[in-house]
Amino acid sequence: MATAKGLFTYDPYKETSLRVRKVPASYISHLINDKKEQLWFLTNGSLYRYHTGHQQLEDMKLQGACIAADGAHGIWIGRNDGTIGRYNFTTQSIRNTRIIGHDVPSHLRSISKIYPISDSELLIGCFTRGLKIYNHKTGALTSLPLTTSRDASVYVRDIVEGESGQYWIATESGIYIYDLRTRTVQHLQKK
Repeated sequence: MATAKGLFTYDPYKETSLRVRKVPASYISHLINDKKEQLWFLTNGSLYRYHTGHQQLEDMKLQGACIAADGAHGIWIGRNDGTIGRYNFTTQSIRNTRIIGHDVPSHLRSISKIYPISDSELLIGCFTRGLKIYNHKTGALTSLPLTTSRDASVYVRDIVEGESGQYWIATESGIYIYDLRTRTVQHLQKK
């Protein structure tokens, strides 16, 4: 479990939680499992890898705002400077791509969520630039409009897959359901 006081293991039989001592006792903002007995997490903007089998912690010396698993090949890292990077497990290297241009003020470039939808495409949620789809094999980047206003600032908080090509997008201004097949959007908001 990722908490404000570090990483904890939970024993459902004893109904107890124990803090993982080797992990910093600080706020963990993102936590993923790479299916290789490794947990990846961000704390204070720094990326760490914890080998659960060996109980070893490794500071990856990389900064990030969000992370996402990429199957068995690597992980994606979104950053506050408007870039994403793919860390490759095999080569132990990172390949970076600019998503938000330098024309946007630096404090508005943050990548808030990455959600892989296929072997080649990612949905990318941004702090003020809404939703984008990125094909890392072709380099194609497309903005997916959530509103009809071109000047709208949409802060994407989370992305969850729904049914048949639909994705639920949690934002500061309500929930959007984006259908990738039809390229249509529905806005759910509190009345």
